[in-house]
Amino acid sequence: MNDHTDHVKKKIESNNQWYTSSQFAWAEKESVRRIYDQRFLFFYKIIKRETDRKGKISLLDYGCGDGYWSLTFSRFSDCEVTGVDYNPLRLERAKVNVKNARFIEMDLSNPNDNLGKFNIIFCSQIMEHIKDDILFLKGIGNYLEKDGIVILGTPNEGSFTHRHVFRKRILKRSDHVHFYREGEIRNKIVTAGFVIKDIYREVFFSGHDRLYYKLTSTDFGFKLLELSTILFPSQCSDYYFELKLK
Repeated sequence: MNDHTDHVKKKIESNNQWYTSSQFAWAEKESVRRIYDQRFLFFYKIIKRETDRKGKISLLDYGCGDGYWSLTFSRFSDCEVTGVDYNPLRLERAKVNVKNARFIEMDLSNPNDNLGKFNIIFCSQIMEHIKDDILFLKGIGNYLEKDGIVILGTPNEGSFTHRHVFRKRILKRSDHVHFYREGEIRNKIVTAGFVIKDIYREVFFSGHDRLYYKLTSTDFGFKLLELSTILFPSQCSDYYFELKLK
């Protein structure tokens, strides 16, 4: 057992919520559902365009967890889904949750020459956990077909509200090693050999969990946060980028 595998096993055995909690239960919360619904519209636009253009496509869910997004993507009739993750507990759940996809256990920070190539690579909320993030991005590019697309998501934890209000709590309860601002993540994307084709800035984050989720729990509150993101884009909660290789 290597050091990384041992680390994950210990986190699972200690019932660390970042390694064991249900991602499906989280997504179904009233305070989260609108966030995910709007997030999906960005994903849908890309996947629908690619299936219309190519017919059947292959999609790699890179860091699939319990299989929440793998299940969503597998419902596209022309989308063949493969999910990979380093957490064996989550992979077992994914296999139960998603019957028409294949799942592979692997260390996401190390290349797998046998994984193959894909039309779309979906990587959501993973990069901020990886120490050598540029090498990680370059590795993702190796799994991409020549004209393929990467959908990359990461929290905006370098924003003013995250840095000055939220950071200490994040450090205590997660294993994030990067806290990106938009300029920083853009530079890393370009350095890794990608071009940014589109960007989705998620709703404004006030820095206070309770207030944030109270607002996302109602249609009015969610619209208010969306408007605030237009006014203050640097304070959005998360980024999703559509990328292509240069």
